[in-house]
Amino acid sequence: MTDNLFWRLPKGPVISTVLLILLGALAADSASMLLYLRFPSVKFAFFLKHILFILVGITLGYILISIKQKFYLRGWLIVLSNIALFSLLLAVFLFPARNGAHRWVEVGGVTFQPSELAKVVLILTLSYLLVNKRANLWQNLTLIYLTAMVGLVALEPDIGTAFFLLALGSFLMLLGRLSFRKLLRWAGILLLLIGVLVLFTDKGKHVRRRIKDFFSKKETRVVSTQAYQALVALGSGGLTGSSPGESLEKFFYLPEAHSDYIFSILGEELGFVGTSAVIFLFLLLLYSGFSAAAYLNNPQASLIAYGVSFSLVFQALINITVNVGLFPTKGIPLPFMSYGGTAMISALLQVALLVHLWAWRRENDT
Repeated sequence: MTDNLFWRLPKGPVISTVLLILLGALAADSASMLLYLRFPSVKFAFFLKHILFILVGITLGYILISIKQKFYLRGWLIVLSNIALFSLLLAVFLFPARNGAHRWVEVGGVTFQPSELAKVVLILTLSYLLVNKRANLWQNLTLIYLTAMVGLVALEPDIGTAFFLLALGSFLMLLGRLSFRKLLRWAGILLLLIGVLVLFTDKGKHVRRRIKDFFSKKETRVVSTQAYQALVALGSGGLTGSSPGESLEKFFYLPEAHSDYIFSILGEELGFVGTSAVIFLFLLLLYSGFSAAAYLNNPQASLIAYGVSFSLVFQALINITVNVGLFPTKGIPLPFMSYGGTAMISALLQVALLVHLWAWRRENDT
């Protein structure tokens, strides 16, 4: 690798990412067993696609890390990225809805989810605006920018991702020293608008149903709900689990076991030891990322490192709390582990940004 790049790589993010990918691949293969039985003609296709997504993400990450120049700090890339992203966020409404939502774009038979890419573009854009433009006008433009992105995602509707982008943007704005009073007032108005969307429109039907189920008494919950079956899977795993591939919940009981509930399947097969390992690895990623961010001299690079670390670990926190029944059901993927092409590539690009910032921290920032 260029200039002994291997020795430049930060050990914490690399080790945690590799181990999470391996654990995720193990659980994804097991969780896809029902899909193999339903579609025997394409046996192992889902697992092979999962591996393909990982390889694509690693390849793109390798290309990024190998380039010395921090081109993603430049304004021209920020502009082009946002033109492409907002075009895709609008394009989703031109494609047929899936499960009542317009979240995907299909090009040449390849389907992807623009809202996953929005996480990367949001981090790069806010880091640029908050560091380079401190005038009051630019602060207002920053708020308008995030409002537009969150609003488009909420209208798909993808309320969970919209809230996630709102939290990620607010985190970066607080670090960027945006006026707290202005941020609080703006966030309150945006939350109110999303609340109206959820409570009084057809786009919020599924959200209302999930919230109602979450706050209902345990004895009145439907036994077949995802949340209930996820807890059954985790509880049956015990300390060391039933062993890899031996999950029972993945057979008809737990829908979307290979994506949204991969953590529960891992807990059933590897037990408390396996789930604790996953949590430890995400904490290691958070610690390593925040440590790198605090060490970087470039304020914009530092904000990106903080944003990436928060983004990946906060997603993991939401997914895990849903799996253990502490949060209403929401399809936020578990980074590096859940099945899903765009989500996997987005997560690997984010960690590649963090690794690149550290590997070339002493190089020219332009």
